[in-house]
Amino acid sequence: MANEQLSQKSLDTSRLTGLYRKQANELSELYTNFVTENPGVSARINDDLDLTTEQITAWEVYSANLLAFHEAERP
Repeated sequence: MANEQLSQKSLDTSRLTGLYRKQANELSELYTNFVTENPGVSARINDDLDLTTEQITAWEVYSANLLAFHEAERP
């Protein structure tokens, strides 16, 4: 019984890791498309990134559907 629970936990962790990796890749691709379509936005993503209020709002609108889909995919 204990081995079965451990195996199930490992499976869940592995599945979640794969899901989060897939979602990160999808979000990265979406951001790349966003940068291409919005030339004033920096392609660099880091904590010091200075986006204007308009750029932040544009990204939030642009990414809303994918983020909602990702949220629905998570257990």
